[in-house]
Amino acid sequence: MVVTIDHPHDASEVEFPDGRVEVPAMPPLTPEVAARAVAVRVADTRFVLDQLSILKRRG
Repeated sequence: MVVTIDHPHDASEVEFPDGRVEVPAMPPLTPEVAARAVAVRVADTRFVLDQLSILKRRG
C-alpha cells in the first residue's frame, strides 16, 4: 500500500475526478498563517494514520 497526503491549495492547480479545479488559496505568509498551516497538516497526518490503523485491524 502506498499512501500520500497532499493539500490541494498548495499546488498551482489541482483537478478533482469530478472536473472541479482548485487553485492556490494560501493567504500571505505570516507567523499565524504558518502555525495554522502546520496545525492542519498535523491533523491531516493523524487522521490518515488513524485510518490506516483501522484498515490494518480489519484486514
